[in-house]
Amino acid sequence: MTTRRRRRPALGGVAALPPADSAPGRPQHPPAPVLLVIHPDGYVELFARRGTVRVHVANLLDVAHANEPLAQELAELQMPAWARELYYPAYCVATASTNECWDVGTEVERQWGLEFLRTLKGVNNDTASKP
Repeated sequence: MTTRRRRRPALGGVAALPPADSAPGRPQHPPAPVLLVIHPDGYVELFARRGTVRVHVANLLDVAHANEPLAQELAELQMPAWARELYYPAYCVATASTNECWDVGTEVERQWGLEFLRTLKGVNNDTASKP
């Protein structure tokens, strides 16, 4: 039996350790694909194959910045135990903001810019291949 060395805790006192039931050399389960869609009005949709993910949505109260730790603590108290175990900075895999939603004009400009860059790249490739 091999013993595993404990890792030093990361920021916030969280250590990322391998699962207790995993053995060295045993392949891990592939991550379950999840799509999170955030609408401009704040509506959130989560898409995944049924039975592959467990989801809990926690809403933080809109409070003054000084009271934010209190709002986080209240949300944590309302979470199921399995979700509470995940609520550490080390387990945060992605973030987003509904303030980042684009309007149609911004998306059209972005697509036009991408097409322009593709055209430039094609022109540069054509001129580089000519003698």
